[in-house]
Amino acid sequence: MIFDVTVDGYFGLAVASFIIYSGIRMMKEAIDPILGTAPEEELINKISKKVMSYDGILGFHDLVVHNYGEGRSFASLHAEVSAECDVMLSHDLIDNIEFDFKNNDNLHVVIHLDPVETNNAFSNDLKCRVTDILSAISGEISMHDFRLVRGNTHTNILFDVDVPMSFKMSDGKIKKEIDQKVKEIDCSYNTVITVDRSYSRKNRK
Repeated sequence: MIFDVTVDGYFGLAVASFIIYSGIRMMKEAIDPILGTAPEEELINKISKKVMSYDGILGFHDLVVHNYGEGRSFASLHAEVSAECDVMLSHDLIDNIEFDFKNNDNLHVVIHLDPVETNNAFSNDLKCRVTDILSAISGEISMHDFRLVRGNTHTNILFDVDVPMSFKMSDGKIKKEIDQKVKEIDCSYNTVITVDRSYSRKNRK
């Protein structure tokens, strides 16, 4: 008792709070390497630069990086190559990139091959127009895996839209707004859109 005030209870509460806080902090530090921590921007930029340094890579998307501690980083991405190129050559290119990361950066990278039409003037023109539509909605969103399925009465336009997790517009509204703008080009166009939201994905052209 100090100055006629009992402080034992207050000291006990302070000590208990400190122990609880320290315990939670230790648990978080122990669990983070198991669950995986967010990658550093430097690592993402390094991966991006190396992938795009290879001749034959037109772009990439859906880069996901998981860091489980020193020497335990894993990444996956979709690399775009020309659909007109021999598939065996493209596969060999992807293998070389994966080996490069593993041997020189101690980074395990799994790359999915995405063939992209480059000599189809109609598809290329429509892709540019859809890209302009996305840019008019927001400079934060981008597109990949663009492809067409043409029929006698209508044409299906399929693609994925990458959207930041913090983007305010709902997925449904994004799809609706894009579809309306595409139909202004031609009312026979139907859009089939997949909206991707993620903290860690990155796209480059």
